[in-house]
Amino acid sequence: MNEPITSSVPPKRASVLKCELHGLHYDSEKMSGCVICRREAGGTRAQEPIDLPRLGTSLRPLLVTTGLILGAGFLLNSFHEAAATYVRSFGSAGTLNLSTVKQRERMKIREAEAERRSRQFRDSLEPATPRAPRGRSIPPEQRSGGRRVPPGGR
Repeated sequence: MNEPITSSVPPKRASVLKCELHGLHYDSEKMSGCVICRREAGGTRAQEPIDLPRLGTSLRPLLVTTGLILGAGFLLNSFHEAAATYVRSFGSAGTLNLSTVKQRERMKIREAEAERRSRQFRDSLEPATPRAPRGRSIPPEQRSGGRRVPPGGR
């Protein structure tokens, strides 16, 4: 029961030293000095390039096939849209639905009614000033309401 209590933290190793110049700790078994000392000495070595695995021979045909399928789908979709537009342009001119004929008749009636109202409105207005036909000018006596205006005066 009187066993000694041991801590789970390992004791400091004798190989851990403190740099006298920079005050940083380093492991003397693994390194020759602290990080700053090693950098100043130029002791860092270049990293070796990472060797990435090459594309396998079985993956290339899969990628090529996928690209061809996507390209063909895009082309077929474009062709379908163009063909549908082409067919629709003939369908509307050759065959008319009964509802389309009725809509056109209603539209003609509305246009005629709007034109009639516009004519009535224009006829009810009195022209504020007489208008000369294009290319001609209105004589000064007509512009002034019938009284004679001397040239250059009011």
